[in-house]
Parts: sequence; structure tokens; C-alpha cells
Amino acid sequence: ESVEYHPEFGGTSVQCWLGPLGYEVSLMNTSIATGQAKTLRDLYMLSDRSRGPEGYILAYDNAWRIGKAIADNGNNYYLRARAAGIEAAKIIREGYDKKELALTKKQLSVLDKISVELEALPDDEDKFYDYCVKKYSEEVPNFNPKSYGF
Repeated sequence: ESVEYHPEFGGTSVQCWLGPLGYEVSLMNTSIATGQAKTLRDLYMLSDRSRGPEGYILAYDNAWRIGKAIADNGNNYYLRARAAGIEAAKIIREGYDKKELALTKKQLSVLDKISVELEALPDDEDKFYDYCVKKYSEEVPNFNPKSYGF
């Protein structure tokens, strides 16, 4: 992530952000030196797990489920990506339903929409390609599949 450059009370934005970063780096180095690196890693995961969908998806158990969905779909990149998206949407919904993850009304609405769209994607990569070419040819002026290597 980048830090926008502007003045703050303690100096420039970059200078002000380097302070907290220095403390984090020191904490991480100390955890390594004391043999507590995995404990700190787990604490970071636990503290971020329920902050939002991003942290929830990256929690070990959930990331493993997504990885399994990918691995279960062989070597086809399309099927793997589709399976990962479907599993991620399911995980977020489960987290919300179990009250482990808070979502805004907007986030919930988008999740519901995405879930329906992901489930509706065809199982066949060629059908997906045809669908996308048709859709984007109608919606995007000057769309040319050759521009994307197709």
C-alpha cells in the first residue's frame, strides 16, 4: 500500500507512517528472536479475522478451503478461478450467518449478487468465453478480444 505524500503535524505523511512501521518491524524481529514468531503470526490472523471480508478470507481455515476448491478443479484456470470465487462467497456468507463477520447492507447486497452470478457461470470454459465476448462486445466500445490475446 502506498502513503499519499502530504504534511501532517508530526512531519510528512511518510515520516509519520514510518514510526508505526518501525514498531511493527521491531515486534516481528523480537518475536523471531524469542521463538514466538508463529504465536505473533496467529495473533495477527486472529485480530484481523473478523475485521472485514478480506481478513476473514485470509484466515487459515478459510484460505485452506479456497485452496482446496482450486486444487479440486485440476489444471483448468477458469474452473479453478470459478470454484475459488464460489467458495469465497460461501465462506463470507457463512461467517456473516454465524455472526463471526459483520457486513454492511451494501456489502451483503453485493455478496448476494456476486453469489448468484458466480453460480450462474457455465461449467464449460468455451461457453464462458463466448458469453464474455458477446457481453463485452455489446457493452464496451471498441472491444477487441485480440487485444487480450484471444
